Amino acid sequence: MLRRDVLRDALSLTSWQIHLLPPQLKVLAHCVVALSASISFDHAIIGPGAKPVSLGDRSVFTRGADLREYGVRREPMYRALCAEALRLASDVGVLLEPSEDNAVSCFMLQFLENARDTRSRPFAGEEQMVSQNATIWSGFLLMEALETTLHRQPILVSHHDQLLITGRDPLSLQNLFVSLQSAMQEKKEQPLIPFTAMRSYFFHVTRLARDLYEKITGDFARRHPLDEGSITEFISSLNHLHSIRSLIFDREDDNYPGDSLFFPSGFFQKRGLHLNLCSCAYVMTFSPTTLVLGLHRELVRRAAISSSSSPAIGPAAADQWAADRLALLRRQVSEMADLTLGEIARGLRTMPSLPHIAHVHRDNVAAWADFCLEEADAAGSVSPERAATIETISEALKLIGYSWPLPSGLVERLDAYVDTHRLLGSLPPAFSEDSMFLDMFLAPLDNNWVSMFTVPPENEAFPAQGRYL
Repeated sequence: MLRRDVLRDALSLTSWQIHLLPPQLKVLAHCVVALSASISFDHAIIGPGAKPVSLGDRSVFTRGADLREYGVRREPMYRALCAEALRLASDVGVLLEPSEDNAVSCFMLQFLENARDTRSRPFAGEEQMVSQNATIWSGFLLMEALETTLHRQPILVSHHDQLLITGRDPLSLQNLFVSLQSAMQEKKEQPLIPFTAMRSYFFHVTRLARDLYEKITGDFARRHPLDEGSITEFISSLNHLHSIRSLIFDREDDNYPGDSLFFPSGFFQKRGLHLNLCSCAYVMTFSPTTLVLGLHRELVRRAAISSSSSPAIGPAAADQWAADRLALLRRQVSEMADLTLGEIARGLRTMPSLPHIAHVHRDNVAAWADFCLEEADAAGSVSPERAATIETISEALKLIGYSWPLPSGLVERLDAYVDTHRLLGSLPPAFSEDSMFLDMFLAPLDNNWVSMFTVPPENEAFPAQGRYL
């Protein structure tokens, strides 16, 4: 994690007494404590009652486990720790003084903030403060942009904010794909290829989130006729993102023959690199799904308005053509959403660890659960394949419930559609026996979910940032 060594050394010098830390590090330490409370199994956090022996306790963390009671039990203490971190940050004034410690605190405070309506910028650093961790900071900005996209709020990350971190614009998506394709064909430094692509990938997804709000889903865009050209261009960009991810990860056995880095024979010797590669695949899979869902929601809303405002006598020819084009776009995006849902299920079945889903994509998974329910309620039933996908999402939500309380009745509504097919015996298995879903907490576990953006530092063969494409 950013500033981890600095914070650890400072705590060591003060005999691990947080109140003796310098003000900025003290705020950062309280943010870390609050965030750690979302995964802790200590009785001081989750209260009295049954608890896991460790994060590797197979009697608790297993396939199909319903961990929602832990999220409910931990909420009071988690809220109290968040409130203390926010109070201390306000007293110290971390928003007013640029530093890397304050930048990390601001991001974590953004994550911890209960009320998502009032959103502040996710960082307060200067260029020289973030240049050494540009990929990680790009990932932080991506998480902020995706969170606001889910809630259809203005994207606070500007293009200049991104350039402040990266220093320059990356290759276009089309040129990035061509460059990666050439690198894959040359078969040189292939394990490094995903890491060289991540910063550019983050940059483009963040840019597309901003374009989605400003041109399609935002308040200004909604006051004007649908910009079909922007939607067509946006869909094309989504297809490029999908092509890049597929190029790198869909055929890992061919791309990484022999002792595959995705399924290495000496797994524990290469565990750090293996999990980071899985994390790259996981983030590349999930990041565009928020954009797809945002576009789908807007087209559904526009179609509903169009159908309700049609004149009784009959629409004019121009209006009818516009309605037909909207229907075509909606069908196209609906098909894309269905395919995306399948990729989400596949990604959930191979998640690198619980923190990846519970802390990075929990709102995204819940939003897609709502999508499943809307589609199922409208149709009145679901196919066996869709029921299997719904079961995967339901089981993922039950795991997310270990850290956070879930909306009331959400899991039960999902399970109702799953149970119908389970009773009929038509439900395919949700998870294979070799799924990492069954082995999310391989010891030793450092819970460092931020490391998903970099190669493990102990692996000298691969520099932490790689080339910037």
